[in-house]
Amino acid sequence: MIDEKLKEFFNKFPHIKENKPLQNTLSKKIKNLIKKEIQHGASQFEAEQKALLNLTDLDTMLSQLKSLEENDYVKYNDFFAKIFDSKLVNELKIKLNQIDEIHLNYRLGDILVLPTTSFQLIVHDFMSRDIENLHSTVEKVGNVLKITQGPRKLVGIFKNKTLLFLPKEFTGFLTIRSQSGDVYINKISNYCMVDVTAISGDFLLAHSTLKRVQADLKSGDIVISNTLANVFHVNGHSGMLSSNDVDAKEEISYHTVSGNIELENITTKNFFVDTKSGKIVVNELTSENIDLVTDTGSILLNNLTGSGSIKSNVGKINLSLAKKSNFNLAIQSKVGSVTVNVSPAIFFKFKINTKKIGPTDFPLDAIIYGNDDYDKIEGYVGEEDSTNLIDILSKVGKVSIKNSN
Repeated sequence: MIDEKLKEFFNKFPHIKENKPLQNTLSKKIKNLIKKEIQHGASQFEAEQKALLNLTDLDTMLSQLKSLEENDYVKYNDFFAKIFDSKLVNELKIKLNQIDEIHLNYRLGDILVLPTTSFQLIVHDFMSRDIENLHSTVEKVGNVLKITQGPRKLVGIFKNKTLLFLPKEFTGFLTIRSQSGDVYINKISNYCMVDVTAISGDFLLAHSTLKRVQADLKSGDIVISNTLANVFHVNGHSGMLSSNDVDAKEEISYHTVSGNIELENITTKNFFVDTKSGKIVVNELTSENIDLVTDTGSILLNNLTGSGSIKSNVGKINLSLAKKSNFNLAIQSKVGSVTVNVSPAIFFKFKINTKKIGPTDFPLDAIIYGNDDYDKIEGYVGEEDSTNLIDILSKVGKVSIKNSN
């Protein structure tokens, strides 16, 4: 019951829906409270009811977060102190005159990057208990500003988070190196370049307009939403990659070693996605050039607009084309069926090469050319000279081309 209630609660605040670390923190707070109540003799039901009463206070705080002014640090500080059971222990205010690059290097804790109308860069360290050796420190070297966390030592039970308030006027280069902790960037519209490297932790980017995004993660989920940039280059080793409402003028390149990729409403000129092991699901993709590959995993594309290559070594391929689209698609599957859904209003040519199991479905009005090679079938639907082409190579797996409204 508690998980359903928490989900219902968080759905009331879509403005922070992308803030996974915050949701996880609040969920843990509620569940820890339930555990303590049970330890003190309460039943499971009584403990859950008491814990859920605390959602009223959380409701107030989350509603407040939506209306915070970008430079209202007092409210920000109060909010994060309550949510994360910590206090502000260190504050840095730095002028960015002639600073083109900002480099953050942190060993421990989450990093949250938020906008500010101030002309100064502001750094806030929140800690569950004040350890001065872990405070952020600043060093200027020419046009480069280095912000570094103090040397890590064994600290027992300890929580810390760093808030970086970035002035809107900064359009240079921001790099973040995190060894342990999540990196969260929200509402940054500076048109700057962002480079994130994280060993352990999630990367969340939302509601931002940037020049370039480069992210490399060893482990942890990647979530990118409601963001514009010229280029996205994102690499993940293990963990889910989720992206929605993303627009790239030039290129999107997403790569994972293991983990599912889920994308929605993606627009770009060049679209490159590959995973060694994982399912790829894309809804509403528009791109001039597409290159999509998985070694082991199925591919599901809904409402695709564009041309390019789609390949799965082991796994099903199922795609549907947008009703009004021009396309030239090369689809390859070594082991797995291929299904293509095309609107009856679209004319196209097709080429199919199968090795083991031949094609089973064609539209009723498909015209098939005579051919002595039963493994290869060519034909067209609607117009013989159509510039739209579907070229399918399947070694082991059925091939179907269907009409769908």
